[in-house]
Amino acid sequence: MYRPLSSPSTFRTPQPRQGGATAALLAASLILAGCSGGEDADASEPEPTFSSAPSSSAQETGDASRFDTDDIAELLRAEPGPLDPEDDAEEIIDRLTETFGEDIGEADPDEVFLELLNLAAADYREVQQYIDDVEVEFTDPGSGPDDAGVEDTGESVESGQSGGLDLHVLFDSSGSMGDELDGERKIDTAVSAVQDFIGDAAGSDNVQVGLLSYGDVSGDNCGSTEELYPLDAYDETRFNEALESQKPGDATPIATALEDVLDDVNAEHGDVTDRQTVVYVVSDGKETCHGDPVAAAKALADSDAEAVVNIIGFDVSDDEQQSLKDIAESGNGEYHRADSGDELRDLMREERSRTIDAWRTWQSENVDRLREEQSTVVDKSREIQSSGVDTSRAEQTALIAIVDELQERSEDGVSLGTGLRSSAVSRGTSIRSYLVSTLTSLRSDAVSEGTSLRSDVVSEGTGERSRIISEGSGQ
Repeated sequence: MYRPLSSPSTFRTPQPRQGGATAALLAASLILAGCSGGEDADASEPEPTFSSAPSSSAQETGDASRFDTDDIAELLRAEPGPLDPEDDAEEIIDRLTETFGEDIGEADPDEVFLELLNLAAADYREVQQYIDDVEVEFTDPGSGPDDAGVEDTGESVESGQSGGLDLHVLFDSSGSMGDELDGERKIDTAVSAVQDFIGDAAGSDNVQVGLLSYGDVSGDNCGSTEELYPLDAYDETRFNEALESQKPGDATPIATALEDVLDDVNAEHGDVTDRQTVVYVVSDGKETCHGDPVAAAKALADSDAEAVVNIIGFDVSDDEQQSLKDIAESGNGEYHRADSGDELRDLMREERSRTIDAWRTWQSENVDRLREEQSTVVDKSREIQSSGVDTSRAEQTALIAIVDELQERSEDGVSLGTGLRSSAVSRGTSIRSYLVSTLTSLRSDAVSEGTSLRSDVVSEGTGERSRIISEGSGQ
C-alpha cells in the first residue's frame, strides 16, 4: 500500500537548484480542459489566502535563482519567501525598490519577478513532498484463504507464513483397517474419502501433497513406513494410484510416521519458514509400537515449519480416543471422529464446506480491503490537490495585487506591470495544471490497479468455489 503524507516537520528541506528561465513557465503550462475545475479563473476574482513563511523584516531572503527553472516540481520544492504578500505588501514593495532603484519601471520584468518570488512565494513543499513520496501499493491478497490452504483444511495456524501449503497425509495400513464396516473394508472407505478430500484441498497451484503409509510394510512393521507419494504438486491420477496400492499390515507406528515427516520437513524447509505444513493422520487406533506420538507431534509443531498435526479417528474404540486426541492437541491441531463410513464421508464433506466458506470469506475481505486502500489513495490525493490549487490561486491573486501597487508607484511602470502579471498568471497556471495532471494520473493508476486486483480476487474465489462444488457433486 502507499506511504501516507507526513507532517511538515518531518520533510527534508529542499536545496536550491538551478534551472532555465522564468519566462519559459508559460510555455511549460499544461492547460487541462474540463478536469481542472475552473482553476484558471480570472485573477481578479476573490481568492483564498495562503501562508508563506512568518513575517519579519529581519528575515533574509535566499537565492532567487531557486525560482529560475521551468521544472514545476523543482519550483514546488523551493523554499518559500519570508514575507506575506497580504500582510507585508509595503515592505515587499520597499525591498523591490531598494533592489532595483527608483527606476524599477525600466528593470527587466523577469528579474523583478524572481526577486518578488524570493520575497513572497508561497510554500508548496508539503504538496510536492506528497507527490514525491506517494506510492500506489495494495496488500497482496495471496493465492487463497491464508495463502492457499490453512483455511482450506479447516485448521488454525499462526499468520506470517505465506509461501503456500505442504499437506502431508499419513495413512494407517495396519491390520485392523482390513476389517469390514458397513459392508466395506475400512481401508477402502478411508481411501475413497481421502481421495475426495485431497482433491478439494490440493486444488490450488501452491499446494504440495505427500502420502506416507504406515503399518503395511512386510517384516518389522513397527520400524517401517513407506513414502507412497513424495511431497510434490498434486497429480490426481498418480496420487490415487499410490493411495489405492496400500494393503493392511500389522502394527500402528504413528510415532515413526510423524518422525519421518519431521525429517522431511526439516530437509525441505531448512531456514525457509514461508510455507505452512499441515499433517493429517488417518488412523483406526492408537500407537502400538511403543513410540511416543505425542512427543513427535509436538516436535513437528515446534519445528521451523510450525506444523499442525490433525488426527482423523476412523472407527476408533472409546478407550483409544483420548490417545489420538492427545496427539492432535500436542500438534496444535484438531481431532475428528468418524465411527462409520458415512460419518467419515460426512466429515470430508464438512471439510469441503469449510473450504467453500473460507474462499467466500477470503474473496469478500480482500475485495473490501482493496477498495478501502484504493479510496485512501484517491481521497488523500484529492485533498492534496485541493490544497495545492487553493494555495496557487491565493498566491497568484496576492502577487498581482503587489504588481498593481508597484505599477502605480513607478514611472513607466505599465510595461513592468504587464510583464509581472503575465509571469504571475503563467506561474499559477503551470502549477495548477501540473497538480491536476499529476494527481489525476495517480488516481487513475490507483483505480485501474485496484479494479484489476478486485477482479482477479473475484475470479479466483468464484472459480475455486465452483470447482469444489463441481467435484463434490460428481462424487
